[in-house]
Amino acid sequence: MRSNLNPKERKYLDLASPIGIQKSAPSLLSYFSNSRWLDNSNTYSLDPIKSIKNDINSNDIKSQDMREYVAVSTILHLIDSWEYLGKALYAQVSGAPIAIHLGYYAEMRATMSLLATQGIGIFNQLHIVIDKNGKAYPISRNGVMRRSTHEAVWLYLEHWLKSRDAGTLLGTIIRPRSVPLTEWINKMPCTNEQEWVPSASSVLYDFGLDLKRMTHDRDLRNVASYRPFGLSSYRELSPFEQVEFLFEIIRILEPSTGRGDFDILDQYFLCQTIEKAFTLYTPQNKLKQVTDMLDSVLGDSYVYKEELKQFIIDTTVYGKIPNLIKLASDKNDLKDSRPLLSRAGFLLYIATSAVRDFMRATNIDFEILNFWWSGRGWELGLWKDVNEPLPITDLWADVAVALEEIDDWLNSDNLSAHSFYSQCAQPLHETTNLGRFAIIGLAS
Repeated sequence: MRSNLNPKERKYLDLASPIGIQKSAPSLLSYFSNSRWLDNSNTYSLDPIKSIKNDINSNDIKSQDMREYVAVSTILHLIDSWEYLGKALYAQVSGAPIAIHLGYYAEMRATMSLLATQGIGIFNQLHIVIDKNGKAYPISRNGVMRRSTHEAVWLYLEHWLKSRDAGTLLGTIIRPRSVPLTEWINKMPCTNEQEWVPSASSVLYDFGLDLKRMTHDRDLRNVASYRPFGLSSYRELSPFEQVEFLFEIIRILEPSTGRGDFDILDQYFLCQTIEKAFTLYTPQNKLKQVTDMLDSVLGDSYVYKEELKQFIIDTTVYGKIPNLIKLASDKNDLKDSRPLLSRAGFLLYIATSAVRDFMRATNIDFEILNFWWSGRGWELGLWKDVNEPLPITDLWADVAVALEEIDDWLNSDNLSAHSFYSQCAQPLHETTNLGRFAIIGLAS
């Protein structure tokens, strides 16, 4: 993979703006009301690669059509990515190397969804940015090298993570206990929102979102996709290890029905931010400073204050970090699918929150997308009748029951693969049917 962006690429990427994508809302709402994603005349709806190539050659990119296409791709890439991750986790339980292949594409599609919310459209060698005025510019022209999808995704993500837009977005969409991260940051004695913006990428790197690891994930995908499994150095895990990982990742990715937030990951993200802010403090001083900050942000009436306080202290002062987060930042080169799948889950957490923020900013109510999600949920088996979907708040119930059954197996005496499939076939289906996570995450 080429490691450096061309200066002209940087110039175009710096033009990208979430505001430009949001300008699509009025026309999109009209299309959604008529049960379609785009206008029938949209130049890019059927064969975007061919159309983009033709329009670049004639210097005639159609800005409205392009920004509308990129805008709806935020949602569609997202649900596709959740489904990729679900299939990857299903394969991972059986130790199949296709888990790496599917997990890698979950990473990619989550990143494409996230970048689309920020005005960056990833295609095939011909990539597009939307500026703050809604005007579309092709990146791959005027001497700028063309990059494959796999190159562009990770290089453009790395560039965006270092931008002010990234810090601003993360400060808004990360909401520990429903309090925006920026409010927490502004209460920290050794940092503020202005200082947070350039350090946001550092926090994300701690969760494994850096170019080196993403490039390594691509290499793992190549091995898993094209090399004989029996001749690879793919790490074989016991059935217990495989199922334990599934249990952990679903637990930590649990979306909060009713709000759509990811409470557990939001809190760990806050903890990692605190770690950065309080680096120079001794453990004793850190404990006092963190306690004072919690008192300032939450006040005396917050019902879960003591619970949250203990969680943050345990994590930031005593280092009680879940195995899943450690795996996401794993530096080992073992052919193990779990670090890659952990990173895919973390990217989906960020992407889902970003798409929800885009929908809120543009007043796109989830109900107006009923033409899509009611049918898709039926196809996924989330409800029996396409015309009568379950209340969104009920979608987690089946997963919660399934996790209890999987936990019973993890604590049993017979931990063979045969016993797991015999006892937990339905729980495995429910916990890996992750299209529901996109629906829950976007519904609030």
